[in-house]
Order: sequence, then C-alpha cells, then structure tokens
Amino acid sequence: VSYDGKVIRISELAELTASHPLVEKSIWTLGLHAAELYDQLVFNVIDAASNVYRPNSKAADTSLVHTDRIGYADFAALLALHQDQGARPFDGGDYVFVCPPQVNSALLLDPDYKAANQFGDPGKLWRGEVGRLAGLRVVTSNAPSFAATTQAGAGQSSKVYSSFMVGRFAYQVVDLQSLETNVVPPGGATDVLKQSYKIGYKFSQKSVISNQNWLRRVRSSGLNSVTNP
Repeated sequence: VSYDGKVIRISELAELTASHPLVEKSIWTLGLHAAELYDQLVFNVIDAASNVYRPNSKAADTSLVHTDRIGYADFAALLALHQDQGARPFDGGDYVFVCPPQVNSALLLDPDYKAANQFGDPGKLWRGEVGRLAGLRVVTSNAPSFAATTQAGAGQSSKVYSSFMVGRFAYQVVDLQSLETNVVPPGGATDVLKQSYKIGYKFSQKSVISNQNWLRRVRSSGLNSVTNP
C-alpha cells in the first residue's frame, strides 16, 4: 500500500506580498500534485506488466528504430492477442489503448488510419484524434509518467515510449477512501512567533495487475524518435 502526500508552507511575509490568492493557489497545486502522483503510482504498477509487445517483432528496446511505430497492423495483432486470451472489452465492445502524445501523433501518420478516415470521418484528421481503430479506443495522456525513456545501448539515444493495451478488469485500483486535506494554523512548538501556516494532503492507495493476459505493455518509438548512425 502506498501512503503519500505533500505539504505547502505559507509564510506571513508571502501572504502579505503575494499578488495572487495563496490559499486558493495552494489548494489547486496540491490537487494537481495528488492527481499526478496517483497516476504515477498506477503507471509504475502496470508498466511492470509481464507481457510486452513491440512493433515489427523487435525483441528489445535496443532493437527499436524510429520507424518502429504503432500502426493499424499492430492494433489488429493486439486485438487478436486479447481476444485469444478471453480479455473482457469495456462498455461499447472496445478495448482501450492508452498512449503518450508522441505515440498518438505517430498513429495519425499511419496510412491505414488516414485511408480509413479521409472519407468516412475526416473530422478526426483535423482534430488530431485517432478515436476508435481496429477494436481499440485510443486515449492519450500527457501525464509525467508517460515521459520517454532513452535506449540503453551504447551510442543509442532514441526515445522509447510505454503505451498500454488494456482489457476490462486487467488491473485494479483501491484508493481506500483516504484522501485528506489538512490545515495547520500558525503557532505551535515549531512556530512560536506565528509566522506561517501549512496546507497539505495525504492518501493511501494500492494498485495491482489482476490478469497479466489482459494487459500488454507496448514499447515503441514515437514521432520524435531517431535512429542513430
């Protein structure tokens, strides 16, 4: 179980001289921090999934080149893998593919995606939205946890991204209903002169993969990946 939180200290001088409402801004900052931390904790669990898929049958991240991007053919392969394993789809009959922006942008350049939408739903092309493709619902996240990693091979610097092909009930999250926000007024043993007060939050949660066969960690290049000479 993860038990996490953050505290912001607001000094008397800062409150007197600040040009914006410190309490409201602090609460907004803490809310954003809590959401991103929660997302990071879930990401850390599912990014350790035992089943890994790479485009073009690449065996390792060090083998990926900038053209190893996810496309329609990969979606069809992932769909078959999940259906073979009896993975449950979400409401509407689709599985979910969660990816960072660079992987989503690479999908937008896939010729099969463009051919499927240029006449049937050209609005997707203008909006930069993949939407549904080959039985997968594409969801894009720019959360910090989806940042690229760099290849570990000697002389390599191409960016590699984690995306996830998810079936329903593939993983579970229990938040224990423990999110708390606390305010400590000025004074006390550590603030005898009453010069500051503190605002903070804490929560506890647990994430677990409940069925490895219904989850695929997808490692691929993004639009900004390069191939070293």
